Amino acid sequence: MDPSSVITIGESSKLSVSQRRVKNHHSPEEWEHQKALIERLYLDEDKTVADTMRYLKDEKNFVVGERKFKMQLKEWGFDKNIKSSIMQLMLAKATKRKFEEDKDTKFRYKGRDILPGRFSQYAKRSHVKNGKRVSPSACELLTPSCNPI
Repeated sequence: MDPSSVITIGESSKLSVSQRRVKNHHSPEEWEHQKALIERLYLDEDKTVADTMRYLKDEKNFVVGERKFKMQLKEWGFDKNIKSSIMQLMLAKATKRKFEEDKDTKFRYKGRDILPGRFSQYAKRSHVKNGKRVSPSACELLTPSCNPI
């Protein structure tokens, strides 16, 4: 057996701090260089965190951990979530305009266009039909009878 191929247990503890440094550490300048691309992919094209990270890795050789990536998104204010109350309001307004004026409606929230698919996802997830909340199909609504004692 070749002695150079033998690994001694505990050998990694001899590495200096700079040798143990994670390969995917990026300077603030490197992050700023990728900011516009991340904004386009993640916010404008509505890509997932995983898809955006994969693109950066494959196309730009910019490898980063998910936790650090999410922290950077938060630092930049790149948030895609819309409060349920706001989604309800937008969906109700769009439905009302469609039925009363036969007009389609586009929304812009925090300076970004809301893709139509977001409404159908929200409606499905929140049991909304025709702009109004509905009970799940397994739920029955009954009126109690009045029984005198």
